[in-house]
Amino acid sequence: MTEKVIKNLKKIDLHRHIEGSVSPGAIFKLCQKDNRNKKMLSYFEKEMVLKKRAKSLDEFIKKLGTRFLKEYISTPEDLVFVFRDAAEAAVADNVSYLELRFALSNFLHLGDPVSLVKAISQATKIKLVLTLKRDDDKSINFEVLKAAKKLYKSGDIVGVDLAGNEHFYPNQLFIPLAREIKKAGLPFTVHAGEVTDARSVETAVNLLGADRIGHGTKAAQDEKVMNLLVHKNVLLEVCPTSNLDTSAYKSYQEIPIRTLLDAKVPILICTDDPVTSGITLSWEVKNLIDRKIISLGEYQKMLKNAKKYTFN
Repeated sequence: MTEKVIKNLKKIDLHRHIEGSVSPGAIFKLCQKDNRNKKMLSYFEKEMVLKKRAKSLDEFIKKLGTRFLKEYISTPEDLVFVFRDAAEAAVADNVSYLELRFALSNFLHLGDPVSLVKAISQATKIKLVLTLKRDDDKSINFEVLKAAKKLYKSGDIVGVDLAGNEHFYPNQLFIPLAREIKKAGLPFTVHAGEVTDARSVETAVNLLGADRIGHGTKAAQDEKVMNLLVHKNVLLEVCPTSNLDTSAYKSYQEIPIRTLLDAKVPILICTDDPVTSGITLSWEVKNLIDRKIISLGEYQKMLKNAKKYTFN
């Protein structure tokens, strides 16, 4: 099957991070504003795009564009520029609906967080999701949540996300935060079962009240957890290439997509960090079809079904 067939489909991506979607070219342009910086475009291409699989999730995270965003973004306008860059790439790949998430805590130094996010929202019209980081101090997460409540009411974000190392910061630590999220009526997606186990998915749903799960493929280890996802109607945002890049799995065939589909678990193929992984959503889907892991009809059904799970 040609990539053109897939590209012509109007696609949905519910799991994509700005930190792994900003292009080396955009970072290079920001870098050029600093006359003291002599780095070339090739430097950023080497530093921001994986050439081989990372050995762990933590190693993968170090490859994201986060450190360059922190170093070179000095104004709200810089951040708007970065989001426009990511939005243009999505449009070029015919992604008609994109929820783009980012860790607001990385940019609190730029000023009022509500004004900052409003500037991005109004300039780009992107469906924004604010990421709460597991490794941030509790006070910072509650500060971001306070802003999120205002931004959701004004229509400038569509939901919130919990992300980070599940091993060191398990779901149980975030019950008070999740309680406030649910109390505010904020749509909530939780990274779970990415590199841990099915139990993480279970607690994300039962203890945190997740509306969707980021990754979540480890749910396939436990039939009861898959049944829970079906019963609670919780969609998994499955990012296959990212799962290989973090060494969560060794091959595409090992990722239990078929097991999840056969169990009637709602899933959608997403990209996570397309620039870091060197992919597009069209490529990701074509790759799975070529490997006979899913069919074109199954993907089209995912797209139709995913409309029920968007946070907009």
